[in-house]
Amino acid sequence: MSNITLINAGLILRDPIPPIGPLILASVLRSNGHNVTFRDFQTHNVKNRLFFSTFEDFIDTDDQIIGFSVFCTSLPLVLGTITKIKQKNPNKIVILGGAGVNEIQIEIMSHFPVDYILYGEGEESIVELLEAIEAGEGYDKIKGLVYREGNQIIKNAPRDRLLDLSSVPLPAYDLIDLSKYGKIAYLLTSRGCPFGCKFCATNSIWHRIMAYRSIESVIEELTVISKQCDFEQIAIIDDTFVLDKERSKNLLTRIRENGFFQPFSCNGKISLMNEEWLKILDEKGCNHIFYGVEAGNDTILNIIDKGHTIEQALTIIKQTSDYIPSIRASFIWGYPFETIDDFYDLIEILYELMAIKEVKTQLSLCSPIPGSELHLMYGSNIDFRIDTNSRAGGLPVEEDLEDYVELQKLILLYPDVFPSFYYFKQDNFEEKLNIIKSVDWIYNQNKLKKYKDKIVKAGQV
Repeated sequence: MSNITLINAGLILRDPIPPIGPLILASVLRSNGHNVTFRDFQTHNVKNRLFFSTFEDFIDTDDQIIGFSVFCTSLPLVLGTITKIKQKNPNKIVILGGAGVNEIQIEIMSHFPVDYILYGEGEESIVELLEAIEAGEGYDKIKGLVYREGNQIIKNAPRDRLLDLSSVPLPAYDLIDLSKYGKIAYLLTSRGCPFGCKFCATNSIWHRIMAYRSIESVIEELTVISKQCDFEQIAIIDDTFVLDKERSKNLLTRIRENGFFQPFSCNGKISLMNEEWLKILDEKGCNHIFYGVEAGNDTILNIIDKGHTIEQALTIIKQTSDYIPSIRASFIWGYPFETIDDFYDLIEILYELMAIKEVKTQLSLCSPIPGSELHLMYGSNIDFRIDTNSRAGGLPVEEDLEDYVELQKLILLYPDVFPSFYYFKQDNFEEKLNIIKSVDWIYNQNKLKKYKDKIVKAGQV
């Protein structure tokens, strides 16, 4: 059996999240007899952490096979470091997976010395791949695999969605120190999202199909976490936890029946919420909810297929504030079709929400994420600026791309591999960017009010 080092290449530093997906792969590999070394870059808190040399030192392993779980934010760091590793050790076998390689597998392998890429859900694919590597053959039968055959890059057929999540083992939490992730128990109780927001790439992964874990499995995972971490909060990180309300209600009831009375957070969806459901979430202990509003008027919301109106969003968020003490409302600016008037409508909505003490807002520059409809439609009309680090697919806010010349060079050289670091060309971009900078990410209410007063005087809102 193989020895493999799995690297979670996430860049979150301020509030790292246990890498559930990669840890599940570790469990699957160990159950099939493989030896797994696991490392999580999120918890590697050092200076100059995004230098290729720093990441290479972090990886340092004698294992011949190295697997990387990658997000688009970490892709330049991973690919630049892999290039250096393969120059020194050409016999190392490099496997990539994760959301960051979605829909750009051919582009990655055309420019970088990656041996294999797994796309889609990887629990079955990675086992079959290691068996094929040991045998030295059989790659053409592995669904969800991209590999090299001579000078050719071959992309096999996709693997069907894994609908029976009872076959998926719990994450290998014994491979990490849960105390490094705060006193929070993170739970992923389902996979998928049935909606079609055009800025999002999840549909190219999940194909709008939902799969749910059993409630017994979720309780078992909480029990395992409780033996390793004295957590004070439960974070349910499903994309669509509020979709199946009856299941969610039963799950929350069972969690408390099993002695877990910690408050919980979850993701909401404006079009699925009502006051009755808010009362239930409150009764079950919800102390924080996230809403993706994502635009400031109905014109943009209709184009991106968000599924709600601005009036609905404001009504639900205000109702939520009566029941849940902490609300995060997400917005996106910089759509390729966004006019300056659309942008000012967004500023106005942000100001209105900032007046609600329970609400905090976040504002991200629209990124051309591979696999999203926006990238498919407008991906040939993108541009790059180093001073726009608020983009959804860029570096974490703790990091500044200007400090990493190596990353800059790669991003500029291969826009087809790193489009998430770019932005869509649009009218009035400079004016919009200056406003964003002036209000300090929309978190400073005094600055926002001051700027809003200027807009009102100019007759623009």
